Amino acid sequence: MIACGGSSSDDEEIDITAPNILQVSPANETQDVESSSDIQVIFSEDMLATSFDDNIFTLQSAGKNAAFDMAFDELSRQATFTPLSALGPLRTYDISLSNTVTDLSGNPLASGTSWSFSTKEGEWQSPLLLSNPENAYISYHHQLAENPQGQKAAVWAIYAPATESIAQVRELHSSVYQKDTGWSDVVTLNNQTESVSDPQIVAINESEFLTVWEQEDNEQYKLYSSHFKADMGWSEPRLLAQFDVGNSYDPKLYINQDGLATVIWILDEGSHQPHHIYSTTYISENVSWSDPLVIEEHNDNISGLEFGQDQLGNILLAWYQIDDGSWKIYSKRHDVSSEMGWLDSQLIESASKPVLAMNKHGQAVIGWYDDFDQNSDHDVIRVRHYDLDNDTWGSSQLVSSENENTNASGSPYLAVSDNGTVVVAWSQKIDDAKRDIWSRTYKEGIWNTRQQIDNSGEGDVYLKSLVIDDLGHAMAAWGMPVDGGKTNVFSARLNSQGWQAPTALNDTTQQDDGAGQTYLYVTDFGRISAMWRDGGQTWFTEFK
Repeated sequence: MIACGGSSSDDEEIDITAPNILQVSPANETQDVESSSDIQVIFSEDMLATSFDDNIFTLQSAGKNAAFDMAFDELSRQATFTPLSALGPLRTYDISLSNTVTDLSGNPLASGTSWSFSTKEGEWQSPLLLSNPENAYISYHHQLAENPQGQKAAVWAIYAPATESIAQVRELHSSVYQKDTGWSDVVTLNNQTESVSDPQIVAINESEFLTVWEQEDNEQYKLYSSHFKADMGWSEPRLLAQFDVGNSYDPKLYINQDGLATVIWILDEGSHQPHHIYSTTYISENVSWSDPLVIEEHNDNISGLEFGQDQLGNILLAWYQIDDGSWKIYSKRHDVSSEMGWLDSQLIESASKPVLAMNKHGQAVIGWYDDFDQNSDHDVIRVRHYDLDNDTWGSSQLVSSENENTNASGSPYLAVSDNGTVVVAWSQKIDDAKRDIWSRTYKEGIWNTRQQIDNSGEGDVYLKSLVIDDLGHAMAAWGMPVDGGKTNVFSARLNSQGWQAPTALNDTTQQDDGAGQTYLYVTDFGRISAMWRDGGQTWFTEFK
């Protein structure tokens, strides 16, 4: 019998073996990871590069996704995931890699994998000079916004007094940071004006920013905006709304529940004349603003508008107004959860200059300074907690000292973390020539003891900024004269170990001009940026 057919010894063996992961970096449960770290994965065999896409990998912290770039090197069999922004300090990052990546034969990983690591505490980086304009006397009202891709936009005002040969200068300046090119040249956003103040700025998508500010035109204060696009730069100033009479001020710029930029502000018709609170929404496609909507009307003065917003888009406002000749604090809520819109305003306290803070869950606190016992030399800090479900405020709580020899100086600074931690900080007068910085923290329903953040300065020491991240880590900043010299800017960090020793942000060896106007900004992942002025110069640094 003659055999027909048969098999060839040249047949290739079919690969049915699933690839494995040989190594990940940072390794599982690694502590004190640097903020600049990439995430790397090395595979056991050659992998199909086209199977690596944006859906195979997630990088999260506290339930929030961090944006990243991905690259795969076929020679080393290594995938590298690079966060678009530096990792935040004192955070746990959770990583997952799906089993949809395959080897060259199409075999997927046997199973998906996950691991985690934790980052180290941050530190302030070397200060960066953003602006040093000729003849400028002072920069002020610094503001910053950052998008998830790590792009930043900063705005600030400058003032230079008139001289015999140069007219007074009041300008709004800006610089934009791109990861590949760094900070841009400084540009001027506004037209010539008698006054410019209160800039606000937000990121409106991956490559665009919007800023709004107040300026004086022909003895009337109006609000203007400018729109930044990566390929076009900043747009010409655009008037938000035209009123025949009255001054617009205290703008609050935010992204509403529909993803649209919105501004809320006060319009006054003169001292002890009708005051109103308005809102308008930016229509990006038309580069225009909607018709103003009246939120609140009052027949006397309104001032000190404060703003808070939760992750659902609920808005909480607070302000103080004159009722029957005395100042009263009010609040008003915009309810998107039940689609009821703006609810009735409600009286909170017979006081003035409230400060409001709100977290993403709608937990809010309002604070103010008050005369403790009808003694003008003994002002104290008080707060109330907000009940979102019932739109009500809790009872007044004394936060600062009852000691008659202490005197809280000005309104407190408040911050509410997403985990419910509340931090209150304030300047406290010790005698006619000395003020210190104090703080108190509320956690799990209990106020801790008052803590002194700093007492090393000379003379007036005023708190200027306070921020808190979603995990309850905070940063405070203030201006303080040292050794009889100029005022310098300092900060102190609050972490699980308590308040840390203050750190100078500026170069304290330079004694020509005073530093101040410190502004802090915190990202979703706890990185903190700081801006301040040193004379006419504008400076920037990051805590990471």
